[in-house]
Amino acid sequence: MKSEERDTRNKSRNDLRDAVIAEFGLCYLNPYCSALITGEIDRFIGVYERCIWKNVQLVIDVHSDISKQPTVFAYAPWLSPFSKRQNQNWADWHRFQDYRICYGHPTDWSELVTRYSNDKYLAEIAGKVLKKDVDFWLSCHRLAFENGLDNWQKEWPAYPHGSKR
Repeated sequence: MKSEERDTRNKSRNDLRDAVIAEFGLCYLNPYCSALITGEIDRFIGVYERCIWKNVQLVIDVHSDISKQPTVFAYAPWLSPFSKRQNQNWADWHRFQDYRICYGHPTDWSELVTRYSNDKYLAEIAGKVLKKDVDFWLSCHRLAFENGLDNWQKEWPAYPHGSKR
């Protein structure tokens, strides 16, 4: 990889990291938040302070290659499946037992990064899309909790797991 290309990738990654902090209100200066910066992944851990439902804890991993979709983990006591009467297949709720969430298709993310790769606002756009997708995912879970829904609703857009889209 050429030095110039590496510098551009690092700048994009740093910009996306800043956008994630700004969009989600995650700040490692806050005593309830932390950040782990490594060579491959920047990990942000904290309470999602800009969420309308309190006490949502997030971990967001921003990868060194920003065309790779950030990995998001979420925890709140009301995330499905939260009761025995609900469908217990975590994949049907677009989450995994390690609390990773399935908030969008990785191909959509890489296409977004490609589409805006020459735009100086790439990181800002990507941060806003990430927040929008995570907020939608959280909203579906909150609706299920508040209305006693047993399954992910057909009206809620989602890709079948394992699909190429």
